[in-house]
Amino acid sequence: MSYCAGVGLGMSFEMELAARGGCVLVFDPSPTGVRTAERSDTSKLTFYPIGLAAKSSVYEFSLPSNPGEGSYSVAREGLETARFECWDLATIMQKHGHSSIDLLKMDIEGFEYDIVDDILRRSIPVRQICLEFHPWLSRRGRTWKTIGSLYRAGYRIIYKHRGDYTFLRSGT
Repeated sequence: MSYCAGVGLGMSFEMELAARGGCVLVFDPSPTGVRTAERSDTSKLTFYPIGLAAKSSVYEFSLPSNPGEGSYSVAREGLETARFECWDLATIMQKHGHSSIDLLKMDIEGFEYDIVDDILRRSIPVRQICLEFHPWLSRRGRTWKTIGSLYRAGYRIIYKHRGDYTFLRSGT
C-alpha cells in the first residue's frame, strides 16, 4: 500500500509503483497535478484531486512563483493564493480501511513538516517515508528538528540526495 502526495509535472515514480502492483493512492489538488494525471495512464492507481495536510480542511496555497515549473506551496507572503481541499493521513486511511502504509511519498512544498509531526504524534504506522524537504518554506532549523524527531521514532535515513530523503522505520 503506497500513498503519494504531490505530482506536479510528472508522475513517473507513481506510475512505476503502480506497475509493480499493489494499491497506489495519489493526491495533488493543484491544477498542475490534475493536468499531469489527466495526461497519464492512471488505470493502475487511484488519483485524488485532494491535498495531503496535517488536518482535513481547506488550505491556502501560494500560486507558483515560476508558472512553468507549476509548484503550488504553503501560503507565502506577497504571493497570490488559491484554496484547495486537503485530507489528513488518518482520514484517508480510515476512508480506505487501511491500518498501515508501506510507503508514503511526499513532495508537497512545505506541508511535509506538519504531516510528519502528525504521523509521529498519532503513531500512524508508516514503514517508509520518501520526502523532499523545502527548508526555505518553513522556519529556520525545522528540517533538522523533523529529521531528529523521525530518528527518535525509529526511522533511519537509507537514502539522501540534496533535499530528497528516504526514511525506513527500523525493525520493519
